Amino acid sequence: GRLREAAKSEDATAIRRSIDDVQRTAQKLGEALYQQAGAQAGAAGEAGPQPGGPEGQPGPQPGAEAQPGGEDVIDAEFEEKQ
Repeated sequence: GRLREAAKSEDATAIRRSIDDVQRTAQKLGEALYQQAGAQAGAAGEAGPQPGGPEGQPGPQPGAEAQPGGEDVIDAEFEEKQ
């Protein structure tokens, strides 16, 4: 649209204005998506608390032993193949 036309004209001021317009539009889009995601998360939170620990984190598993630091730690080795 306008940005392509401005780029063809090689008018630096018109190009900057068009870039600013695109950035403002992208910002508005990001805000709308963020608000939509927040509304969906809020609707999911209205269903009541989820099983597990705080913030929906999984609680201790049956038969699992807690580590002294309060966190479950898994020690593993891996090999990266390229």
